[in-house]
Amino acid sequence: MRVPLVGLLGLVTGGGGSAYYFYRTQGGWDPNWDGRAAQPKARVTRHLFLIRHGQYVLDASEPDLKRLTALGQTQLNHTGRQLLDLHPAYDRIVHSTLIRAIQSSEIIQSYLKHVPVEVDPDLCEGFPWVPIPYHRDCGSPSDHDRIERAFKRYFHRAPPDQEKDSFEVIVCHANVIRYFVCRALQLPPAAWLRMSLYHGSITAVDIRPSGNVSVRVLGDIGFMPPDLHTTS
Repeated sequence: MRVPLVGLLGLVTGGGGSAYYFYRTQGGWDPNWDGRAAQPKARVTRHLFLIRHGQYVLDASEPDLKRLTALGQTQLNHTGRQLLDLHPAYDRIVHSTLIRAIQSSEIIQSYLKHVPVEVDPDLCEGFPWVPIPYHRDCGSPSDHDRIERAFKRYFHRAPPDQEKDSFEVIVCHANVIRYFVCRALQLPPAAWLRMSLYHGSITAVDIRPSGNVSVRVLGDIGFMPPDLHTTS
């Protein structure tokens, strides 16, 4: 017997209002989210490792003085070792132009040797979207266009001529990473502030040949001892 969708959802969720709510809010998926669905199908997966910089001098008066603390440097040494344990070879490291990201990337580079390094100012910290629930400290989303441009630069399926999986490290900032995660999963961008990321954490995203996206870990710091866990 063919069970109608709403009836099936009622069996799964217990019926009544919960089934109706689930049916109305399950959402959809745009298979052409990166504008590449019409190209010849990719054959490999892109693996992105999004790294939040380490703890830094938060109350410094100038951006260039917001350097990593001694604790932040220790955090990134753990992150670098973890990245090396996760995969023996990476295709590139990209970091923002803010000093805390530059220093964090340099520490990672000491573990991931001979990996090409790129610099991208579009990865700098900012406010990507007005968050819901609203937070008064978030200001206006004046950085949206820049951060969205960075998202489109790094988040897409592999080109059809790519012959093996790629592994890329992107060292940037909490707001940027949280916005990237929402966009990659096709969740409301206004939800970015509902997540929190620790310093030196790893967020791993896979982009499959089909264009499907999976977040394998979000803000992982399990490789650090608890006394190194900090956020801001």
